[in-house]
Amino acid sequence: MAVPAGHTVKDAALAEARRREIAATALRLFRARGYHATSVRQIAEAAGLSVGSLFNYFRSKEQMLQFIYEQAQVLIEEALDEVVRELGPDPEAALRHALGQYFSVIDQHQDHVALLYQEFKSLDGRAKRQIIDRERRIMATFERILEAGIRQKRFRPQPLAVMVNTIAALGHSWVTRRWAL
Repeated sequence: MAVPAGHTVKDAALAEARRREIAATALRLFRARGYHATSVRQIAEAAGLSVGSLFNYFRSKEQMLQFIYEQAQVLIEEALDEVVRELGPDPEAALRHALGQYFSVIDQHQDHVALLYQEFKSLDGRAKRQIIDRERRIMATFERILEAGIRQKRFRPQPLAVMVNTIAALGHSWVTRRWAL
């Protein structure tokens, strides 16, 4: 991640930690009050900052929203990359472990996913494309695992796009339907 404006590389880790704290505060407020009903001033006050100081970490409220989405996506990508590295050529074990990791990260970050569904429309086109591109990379990991299983005749041939989108829908439905549980 790039060093936030006004920070040197030397204190980049501290600045990144502070960005995460601010994002966690913004997430809590967005979920409680709604994205549009939450002002930058409210976020700054809840984070113990002045509005001007907040802008040293984020250029805009929209950038905070994008950062919140990306946090969960990065964790999913890292977990899936680890699965692929650890389990190698066994597609059944890889799929079991990848599904477990995917659902676990989504479960641990339900507010991130719920906010994505509520406020994705609030992002500009570039930010939307970045979120969608990262989601495609995540789903491509499942696609590679499934392709390997089909090639090895361990999985029945099925349309990969349907299988991969079903995985995504199952993960997301855990969050969007949690009210029914």
